[in-house]
Amino acid sequence: MGVFELSCIENVSEQSDLNFSSLGHIKVNNSNAGSVKCFAVKDDKVYMVYNYYNYATTKYDISVVSIDDFSNSRTIGHSGKSFNLSGGVTDMAVLEDGTVAVLVNDKSLNVANQFVLTDGGTINSRGALVVLSSDLSDYKVYGWSGERTISAKLNSGSDQYNGAPSDSQIASITAYIPEYEERDTHFYGPLKIVAIRPKELVIADCGANFVLPDYNGKKNGKMFTHNRFMTVDLRNFAISCKKEFSADEIKFWNLAISGNLESVTAGWTNLSAGDEK
Repeated sequence: MGVFELSCIENVSEQSDLNFSSLGHIKVNNSNAGSVKCFAVKDDKVYMVYNYYNYATTKYDISVVSIDDFSNSRTIGHSGKSFNLSGGVTDMAVLEDGTVAVLVNDKSLNVANQFVLTDGGTINSRGALVVLSSDLSDYKVYGWSGERTISAKLNSGSDQYNGAPSDSQIASITAYIPEYEERDTHFYGPLKIVAIRPKELVIADCGANFVLPDYNGKKNGKMFTHNRFMTVDLRNFAISCKKEFSADEIKFWNLAISGNLESVTAGWTNLSAGDEK
């Protein structure tokens, strides 16, 4: 049974049973209920998104309870309203017409320089806006990217890697990252809803695209980071890039990777912003 405390709602475990006298808590009568990932408040209602235990892919449930449910420490049933997307919920909001907007961020990059890009490996930098109907009976997903392969340009001679050391040899990777041509209509990693206008959402988006080395032309690869504001037109849910920030202007996350992608071997040419594809 999940126990959710309004005062610390982002970090409550399944087994916790905390008491907070001014607000109280609720219990979810579902043995698979995990922890609350995000919540939003509209009028006297609390909208909560929590995950499930024991699922191979991420499954999220969304429930609506009243403030009184917390103050009276009630037990609520499983709502039956759920959606499946890999990644983590980073923000949510209840819009003027009662629809619920949820951001999902699926990113294997991090700020600790712990991710290593290897030949044949997989990397994720994508996300989505999940929009649920006001009665939570239906949802649609916007800005989500599928799988693609990013390949290096190998040397045409007998030595495909043109003398590059073994730890710098990356022929291809599997990427769950927007296609370069779709970068302005898909997310790299939505973080926060920073503004809600009458017919528009503004979302902070952060992630990266990758170009692998050109072993034939002796050019290093590169991680192209993106920090930008995306807008979503609430009339048709069209997504567009409102403002892309340079690395000198702002970084929402200081993303980093380990390995030799950008330094294959001494003397090779570095890529510039115009080489992204």
